[in-house]
Amino acid sequence: MNFTREQLETIEEMGKLFYQPREIAIVIGVDDAEFETIILSGTTEAFSSYKRGWLDSDIKLRKSTLQAALNGSTPSLQTMENYKRK
Repeated sequence: MNFTREQLETIEEMGKLFYQPREIAIVIGVDDAEFETIILSGTTEAFSSYKRGWLDSDIKLRKSTLQAALNGSTPSLQTMENYKRK
């Protein structure tokens, strides 16, 4: 399946918001089961766009959580401990 630049940008943007592949497929107008298979393959440009978006937001969230932990937030401290154990 080939994707337009616009579709790849939408995939990345929705990945940043942690949407599931099937939800993204609905928005970009492709078969949801086929799109999910493509994303799960981990080898396509669509996968790279999705994962890039997902990781970008995850990094920002972890940095924010780390800062909150350093400022003494008990829930953030626990979250960072959980990250360490993964």
